[in-house]
Amino acid sequence: MGEYLAAGGAKVQVADTDPGIPEDVRKIIFDKYEVASRIPDVSQIGLGLAFCKMAVEAHSGTITIEDNHPNGSIFTVFT
Repeated sequence: MGEYLAAGGAKVQVADTDPGIPEDVRKIIFDKYEVASRIPDVSQIGLGLAFCKMAVEAHSGTITIEDNHPNGSIFTVFT
């Protein structure tokens, strides 16, 4: 979606139009190994977003996910 300068830092947002991520999965999507076991027919080990969170937090930032109605998700990184 874009990047923005915000008070005290910068914000980057990325959106997609995939089917979306269920709310119960969004709560644990940044946890190691959790996501792969909760989404049927997905053969991943569940480290990608956990690594993203660790990298962002190492720079005193935050990463969040929200619904991109009607389809998809919006990931926001603020540093």
